[in-house]
Amino acid sequence: PQHQAQLLQAIDRKSEPELDEFLQNAPLASTARRAVERLLELHGANPLRVLEQARTLALNSAMHESLDNLEAIYQVLDAYGVADRIHLDLTEIRDLGYYTGITFQAFTPELGFAIAGGGRYDNLIGTFGAPKPAVGVAVGIDRLLLARRLQQHVETAADAPPRVLVAANHNPACYQIIQAWRAQGAVVIIDVNGNSQERTGAEFVEAARAQHAKLALSWTGNGFDVYDVRQPSAELATYIAASDETLLAQLIQSSE
Repeated sequence: PQHQAQLLQAIDRKSEPELDEFLQNAPLASTARRAVERLLELHGANPLRVLEQARTLALNSAMHESLDNLEAIYQVLDAYGVADRIHLDLTEIRDLGYYTGITFQAFTPELGFAIAGGGRYDNLIGTFGAPKPAVGVAVGIDRLLLARRLQQHVETAADAPPRVLVAANHNPACYQIIQAWRAQGAVVIIDVNGNSQERTGAEFVEAARAQHAKLALSWTGNGFDVYDVRQPSAELATYIAASDETLLAQLIQSSE
């Protein structure tokens, strides 16, 4: 335990002198020593490269499984079109013991500290009732407002962008379409509440209204079922193929 605490402190501070002191005192096998010596290198803006380096140091199947999990998460983020905003740090240590998987923080260029943070905890909810895997995030409202002021970003109702809800059903091709719409200025909210095909049209429309969206689109595999939330018969969908990009773009823009 003493050596473990010393190692965690050295990693948390990213302190090479403290890590050297740990290596001098801790009885480690050569493979473990090599891994510890290179720990502080395992971070950067190229997550795949960091993961590749980490795989050469992994000592057991549990480590490899963790790296596989991180790569799978990265692939999803890449599909969302935000891979270039990810900095992977395998030396990050959170002192909250209930985390069981990935942890994360959100930063904005205007501030030198995180505006949000969270992670995966599979066992926490079970201490209060039935066990349930979960991911949580806490947002610092004061920090968020400060970042907004620094960006001098003011929205008015007159220039509010199109707002739509999309059930991507965990499909990478759909994520790419969503990124194109966002690049054109639309606010696209991704529905993460399971598979939209398991809900009725009325339930999906109600979810869109709760998000103040004017359109709700559900990915079907090669196109979208489109629900116009503004209409009385909103629960009746119209199918539009993904290949009909012009019609879809016009539809999105009409939701202003």
